[in-house]
Formats: sequence, structure tokens, C-alpha cells
Amino acid sequence: MEYGNKFVLALLRTISIEVPLLVLFIYYFGSTPRVKTPFRIALIGVIASALTLPYLWFVLPLYFANNFWFAFVGEILVIVVEATIYKQLLNLDWLRAIGASLVANALSLLLGLVL
Repeated sequence: MEYGNKFVLALLRTISIEVPLLVLFIYYFGSTPRVKTPFRIALIGVIASALTLPYLWFVLPLYFANNFWFAFVGEILVIVVEATIYKQLLNLDWLRAIGASLVANALSLLLGLVL
């Protein structure tokens, strides 16, 4: 399968795993009162994944030949960037934003390895 097609499948898989987790995490543990609708959380989750995954697939491989360092640095960067997006667009505190990003990305990575 062509690399571009693999990327599209990975993006769809990432969104289908991370966005529901993100909605659950932020809606139930985000902050009170719950002024963030599930639709808004989901939309911002899709945007965050759509902004970060291309860098993980197309930019970082240019700088890291070693798979371990690529995955390690890549996941940390994705978690930080997505947490920043969640903090700014969903008005979360840093702890909740990083927690949401960490949970969503960790489970997405684990399920991605299994699938």
C-alpha cells in the first residue's frame, strides 16, 4: 500500500480512537461547569489530530532514522502540541490538557500497535 494511503488510514484510525476518548475525558473530567459541548470537543480533537499527524508522518522521519527516537520524540511533541491546542481552544488548565492528550495518544498508540 502506498505511503499516502497508509497515512490516510492512520489519520482515520487516530481520529476514531482519540476523539471519543477525548470527549469522554474532557466532558467528564475537564472542568466545571461543563460549558464545552461534546461536539465542540470532538471538532477540536479532529483539528488537533489533523494538525499533528502529518508532522509525525512526513516531517519527523526526515530527522530521525532510529525508530525508537522517532517514536519517543514524535509522541512527546504530539502530546505537547495537542495539549496546547486543548488548553487554548477548550480553556483547560495545563494538567487537564496534558492529561487528555496523554490518555488519548497513549491509547491510540497502543491500539495502533495491536491493530
